[in-house]
Amino acid sequence: MTVHAAQISVMTDIDPVSIDRSFQIIFESSGSVDDEPDFSPLDVDFQVLSSSTSSNMSIINSRVSRTKRWQLTVLARRTGRLTIPSIRFGRDKSDRTTIRVVNTTANKNLKNNNRDIFIEIQASPQKAYVQSQIKYKIRLFRAIATSNASLSDPVITGANAVIERLGEDSSYETTRMGKRFAVIERVYAIYPQTSGRMTIEPVRFQAQSSRGSFFTFDPFGPQAKMIVIQSEPVKLDILPVPDAFTGNHWLPAQKLQLKEQWSENPPEFIVGEPVTRTLSLTAVGLTASQLPELPEWTTSGFRQYPDQPSLTNSKTALGVTGKRIEKIAMIANQAGNYVLPEIRIPWWNTATDSLEYAIIPARKILVTLPLSGSDQHGAVIAPAPADVIYVEKAAGQIQSSEDTIVIVDTLGQPEPRYWQWLSLGLALGWFVSIIVWWLSRRHPGKDMDENDNTDSIKLALTDLKQACSVNNTADAKDILLRWGKIVWAESPPASIGDIGNRCRAELASEIHLLNNVLYNRNQGSWQGEQFWQVFMDEQKHKGKKHEKKSGKLEPLYRL
Repeated sequence: MTVHAAQISVMTDIDPVSIDRSFQIIFESSGSVDDEPDFSPLDVDFQVLSSSTSSNMSIINSRVSRTKRWQLTVLARRTGRLTIPSIRFGRDKSDRTTIRVVNTTANKNLKNNNRDIFIEIQASPQKAYVQSQIKYKIRLFRAIATSNASLSDPVITGANAVIERLGEDSSYETTRMGKRFAVIERVYAIYPQTSGRMTIEPVRFQAQSSRGSFFTFDPFGPQAKMIVIQSEPVKLDILPVPDAFTGNHWLPAQKLQLKEQWSENPPEFIVGEPVTRTLSLTAVGLTASQLPELPEWTTSGFRQYPDQPSLTNSKTALGVTGKRIEKIAMIANQAGNYVLPEIRIPWWNTATDSLEYAIIPARKILVTLPLSGSDQHGAVIAPAPADVIYVEKAAGQIQSSEDTIVIVDTLGQPEPRYWQWLSLGLALGWFVSIIVWWLSRRHPGKDMDENDNTDSIKLALTDLKQACSVNNTADAKDILLRWGKIVWAESPPASIGDIGNRCRAELASEIHLLNNVLYNRNQGSWQGEQFWQVFMDEQKHKGKKHEKKSGKLEPLYRL
């Protein structure tokens, strides 16, 4: 029996081909091959992206002929005259052939404007500092319709880098050399973490071509096939931190701002009342995680209660803008003149390539005593002008200056002629106390008043808990005032701020925040549950303090 070897031909769909564009290698046999093909020899100069097979049988004048086709989609690994090696199909094999691979920019016939699909890449700046922002823009141009399309993300080699995608893809149409293209634009922010040479590897677009152009459908157009297009690689020089930068935290940005805000404008500092200072650091070209903690600016005479910092990022096609916000509640311990120190942050302006500083200048502040009511120790305070500071000195000392008037409390002993009157007053007071005690024993109605007072407090606390549970700021304020007027019936508070002056710093700060939410829309939402917890902790503290003094626990009005 005579055995005939199958005839295997090899061809490509285009020649020459571009280094950044896929093409097809087609193997076709007439008759049955001895075995399945081994395409591994192609891996030397080509990357096989996909493969498919098809068979065809025809009968002409009772003669049957069969053909089989292997269609491979590949990308060339280098430019030049490349050889497609002989491929074995068992004992059968194909012939060798060659194909020319060129750079897109080196062949006028392969320029983007004469192609149906191509990619343009833009990276800026070409030289960038370590940890600074590099904008990487991809534009995909299509003049033909595609399906099952995908576009890869950029990959970095040669250096460590953080990649952030900026917003969603934008789509529009444009015309190049008289040909209409549908364009998809995608932008990334790349932050190199090490200096040296960095390469952004080619991004790849892969799709199935459809019949006709992107704007029309042609049922008689070319048969659909797999298309793979890739961009050119981008090489960048990443510079180290310049010697001229002297700061502790490297901040390369296009723009950086440091601002302050106060809960009241202008802020008014009163002993025992909290004032919130908000500092914000905003950097164009940096993420919020790259921004440092703000420098400490503690000042004697104040207690400070910082909140957790807030970190946010804003991403647009222009880049990333990071923002760090820090809030600190300040409570003055005593009246006087103080200076908040300057806050200075060094940063590197990548637009001008120079060292700059973001500065909040030093601020002089005056702390005054409350105008009315009582302080946190229960002492009655008379109204005082804003430019008066009260201090305690030995008897007979009075100080003054051009800018500040100091009124000195006299702590000396009373002269001897007052002792007789003082003794008489104490005796009368003791006698009156005995009469009041005796009358209270005869009139039990007073105990009923005390019980009514306790019930009123319980009812107010129940209402306050309910208002806190639903974050109702208006009701919480009214109920808190009602509770304060019951507890301090002899000197009722005029405002919830006055209540805060009679409490510890934690509850005073919460009351201040409640005031801000009520009268300042920029302060955000109010957390009623947190307020209620701090409020009850204050009541427990007062109960323990009373127990130590009297040996008997004051009721906490548990709900």
